[in-house]
Amino acid sequence: MIYKQLDKNYKYRHLAGAIYAREMEYFHYDFDRINFEHLVANLPPSTWRDDVEKRLHDTKTQMSHVIAIIDALYSQIDDEDAYAEAVAYNAQQREKEEAAK
Repeated sequence: MIYKQLDKNYKYRHLAGAIYAREMEYFHYDFDRINFEHLVANLPPSTWRDDVEKRLHDTKTQMSHVIAIIDALYSQIDDEDAYAEAVAYNAQQREKEEAAK
């Protein structure tokens, strides 16, 4: 489809926003992974440790899904300059929203 009303800024701002959100998602999974690995290494055998090991496995699985999504999002970038502008624009918008709080 040829978009007549949506310009490339729209596409790249949404890609930048989606990639930012996936990076945040990955960060939080990684944060949990570190904690779970610490617990598994230090907990004695127990049902709690078994639960943490399952959560660790599930977290690593989710992390791999996020990486796959990020790769798919990056594959849609065919104009690096437009993407860089969108990243800067979105960062500026987040700063404005944070300052308004």
